[in-house]
Amino acid sequence: MPAHIQITMAKKGISKTVSSDGIEDSMIDGNNVSAETKDRNENLDEDNENSSKATVNEVPPEEASETVDEETWDLARILPASRDNGVVAPCSTENCPGKAVAVWMSSLEPDEEWLTCETCQAADFGGWPEGIKPNDKPQDVVLTTNLASITDRSDELTKNSEGKDTEDEQRVEDPETKESTAPSPFEAGDGSHPVKDTKTDTPTDLEAASPDDNDEETVETWELKRIMSIEDITGSEATKCMSESCSLLAACLYVSSLDPASEWYTCVDCQELDYDGWPELNELPIQAMSQKHKDALKSHCSKSENVNMPNFEICTGNSMDDMLKPGMMLGVAHLPSPDGEEVWDLTKIMSIHDIKECPVKCSTETCTLPAACIYKSNFAPSTKWYSCLDCQENDYGGWPDHLSELPVTYLTDDHQHFLISQCSKRSDVDMPNFDGAAASPVKDTESIDVTNTLFTPPPNGSTVQNGISIAMANVTPSPAAESTKVGAAKGNSRPSKQLIALHRKWQEAAESMGGPEARIVVSKPMAKKLVFDLMYDAFRPMNITDIHKGLKAIVPSPVLKACLDDMAFDQYHADVHFAESDDEDGGKKEKAVKRDPKYAEDSYAGGLSFKVGRNSNTSLYYVDHSKLKNSGNGIPRDERDELLSLFHKTKAEEAALKAQLLEATKNTTQLLSEPTNEEAIARLESEEAALTKLQEAVEAGRKLKVNEQQKDHTKRRIDSMTGQWRKRRRICMDFLIAMEENTEGIVSVKKCLGGDGQIEIDSDQAIVTSAMAFGNKKRSRTLLAKKVPVGSLTKKAKTSHESSSLSPNEAFVAVTLNSQGLVERIYLDS
Repeated sequence: MPAHIQITMAKKGISKTVSSDGIEDSMIDGNNVSAETKDRNENLDEDNENSSKATVNEVPPEEASETVDEETWDLARILPASRDNGVVAPCSTENCPGKAVAVWMSSLEPDEEWLTCETCQAADFGGWPEGIKPNDKPQDVVLTTNLASITDRSDELTKNSEGKDTEDEQRVEDPETKESTAPSPFEAGDGSHPVKDTKTDTPTDLEAASPDDNDEETVETWELKRIMSIEDITGSEATKCMSESCSLLAACLYVSSLDPASEWYTCVDCQELDYDGWPELNELPIQAMSQKHKDALKSHCSKSENVNMPNFEICTGNSMDDMLKPGMMLGVAHLPSPDGEEVWDLTKIMSIHDIKECPVKCSTETCTLPAACIYKSNFAPSTKWYSCLDCQENDYGGWPDHLSELPVTYLTDDHQHFLISQCSKRSDVDMPNFDGAAASPVKDTESIDVTNTLFTPPPNGSTVQNGISIAMANVTPSPAAESTKVGAAKGNSRPSKQLIALHRKWQEAAESMGGPEARIVVSKPMAKKLVFDLMYDAFRPMNITDIHKGLKAIVPSPVLKACLDDMAFDQYHADVHFAESDDEDGGKKEKAVKRDPKYAEDSYAGGLSFKVGRNSNTSLYYVDHSKLKNSGNGIPRDERDELLSLFHKTKAEEAALKAQLLEATKNTTQLLSEPTNEEAIARLESEEAALTKLQEAVEAGRKLKVNEQQKDHTKRRIDSMTGQWRKRRRICMDFLIAMEENTEGIVSVKKCLGGDGQIEIDSDQAIVTSAMAFGNKKRSRTLLAKKVPVGSLTKKAKTSHESSSLSPNEAFVAVTLNSQGLVERIYLDS
C-alpha cells in the first residue's frame, strides 16, 4: 500500500480519491463545501495569476467540467510534538486553535505547504496514511512526494505567471514564513545518527533547484563529530550549548551532512531531547571514556540526576587495544545470512597461573565466575568472549568433540580439577578426555587479555537440524547453535553482536508484558504449540497483534510471523490459498505440489485458517477444527469409552485411598496424644521418686501409733503442764489487777500483757504478737525478692486442718490454750 494520500479536487465540486484503505471515495457538491475547504482552495489559488481567482462558489456549473484540475495532496513530513525553542506551528485551517502535526503539499501548488492538526487532517485527508502512526519518527516515514512532478507542475504554472518572482521574493521576506537558520535537529533518531528531514523549502528554493536534484529525496543527517574533553569543559574557553533556553556547557559537536561547515554545540540534556541520546559505540568519535571524563560531562553539561552515558566495555587493565572496534552495527539489517554463519572457535584455555594471578570475569552479564577459556568469532577476530565452564556448557554445548579442535594437546588432572573448582558451580562438569594423548600441559607464560564484555549471549541460532529438544524451548541467553544441543554435528557456532542486541530487545519486550520471569521462545516447534494452544482456548479469530499480546511477547514478532505462515498455509497445497473466482475460465487442473520433507512431521501445518485482510493487522487467523483429531468432534467413541472406564476405576481407587487415609489419620491422632518412649521413661522416674516419699511418710505415721502407753504418758504430761500454766496465770493476773486498782490505772493490765507496760511480763500474748510481726515481715521480704506486685498474695497458707502432721506449715506461729484447756494453733492468716 502507498504511504500517502491522493486527493483530487475540482473547481465546482471536490472529488476526493484516497489510495489508503479504509477511506471511501466521495463526491461533494459545490454548494455543500465546508468553509474550511473553501478557504483552503482560495489560498491555493492565490499565487496563480492565470488560474481562476474565483472561489469554489464562483465557478459556473456549466464550466465545471471544462475547468476541472486534478489535484493530488501528499504527506510531506511529520512535525515533532515540540521544538527546542518551544514554538509549535499552528494549524493552517482558519479559526482552528489546534497545533500542526503534519505538512501536506499539493501537486497544483508545489510552492505552498498546508499545516494541519489531527482533527483537520482527519476531516480533510481521512487521517494518517496507512503504515504511518502519529508517533512515528521522521526516519520511519517513507516520504512519497514526487519532487520531479512537482517541479514540472511549478514550471508549467510559472510560464503563465509573469510576476511570480516578485511574489516569491516578497514571500521569502515575510517574517512568518521565513525559515529559522538554527541547525537544531528535526527529530531524534532511534539510537543511530540523528536524522533531520529536508528543511522547509521556499518557492525560490524550488525554482532554483535543478531537476537532477529533485530526482531523489534529500535527507539531512547530523553526525557526532566531537566529544568535549575535560579541558574543553573546565577551561576558560568552554563553549555554551546553542539551544536558546539552555544555559549549560556544550558536551558534543554535531555537523550537518548538507552543510559540513554548519556546527551545532549541544549539552547532554539537549542531546537526549534532539538526538535521542548517545549514538551507538561504533558511531562515537572515541573508543574509550574514563570515569573522570563521564563525571565532568554529568556535572557541567547536565541537570538531570540519571544521565545515560556511553556504555564502553569494561577493561580490567590499562590497555584499550581489545575494545570493540567500529564497524559492527547492531541492527537487524546487518544480520549474517544463513550462508555466512558466524563461528566461534576456542582459542585459549586459561592456565592455573592465569586464574590465580589475574583472573578475568566471564563475559556473560549475569555470571560472576572467572573465565576458563577464550572464544573468537570469524566475523570479528579481534573480539574475545570469555566463558566459564558453566556458560561454556550452555553456550557451546561443552568442550569440542575432537581433541584436535582444542588449543592444547593435554591438560593435567590438577589443571582440570582447578578449572572445575574455580570456574564452575557444579562438581560434575564434563572435561576433555586425554587418555592416551601426549602430555603437553598449558603454558603459564601466555599473555592474558583482560577485556570483559558486557553482552549477554542471545538465544539459540536459527539453524535447526534433527529437531529441537524440549529443554531448549524456554530459551535463556545462550549463543550455541541448536545443532549442538541435539546430537548433530557440533560446530563452535555463535551468533554475532547484532543477534545479541536483537535478543535483548525481544527479552525486554517479553519482560515488560510478562514480568521479570518471562523468557522468549525462538524455537519454532515450541512456538507453534504455544500459538495453537492460545488460539484453541480463545476460540475466536485473532490478528497477529492480538496473538503477540496474548502470548505476552514471549514469541518474537519474526518468529511468530514465520510460525503463522507455516501453520496457516498448508505446505502440501500452498497454491490454493484463496477461493476460486467465478470469472476464471474453466476447470484448471490443480498442480501437484512436491511434499517438502521438513513439513512431513509438522503436525501443526495447516492447523490454522487464514482470512486475508487489507493489511497484516486486519488479516485474521483461526483454528481449522476440521484438521483436528476426529474432525474436531472430540475423541473417538472407543477412546471415550476406555477413558470413562478408567475414570470410574480411578474414582474407586481414590475412594479406597481416602478410607485408608482416614484410618491412618485416626491412628496418628491417637499416637500423638500418647507420650513418647522418652517422655514415658522420664515420667516414670519422677513418679517412682514421689511414690518413695509417700511410702516413707506412711512408715513414719505408723510408728506414732505403735506405743499407746507413750501416747497416754504424753497426754498426761500435757495436762499437768496445762494445770501449772493456769495456776501461774491466775496468780499473775490477780497481781496485775490489784496493781491497776491500787495505782488507779497507772499500771495497765492490758499493756503489761502486751509487753508495753511498766512491768515486764513474759506473757503468751506478747510472744504471739512478736512472732506474728516477725512472720509478716519475713513474708513481705520474700514477696519483694520475687518482685510480686503489692496486693497480690501467693498461694494461701494451709490451715491447721489442711496441713499434714508430717509436713510443717510455713504459716504456723505459736500455740495457746483456749478456755476449755485445749491446744490451739495460731497462723499468720488467722
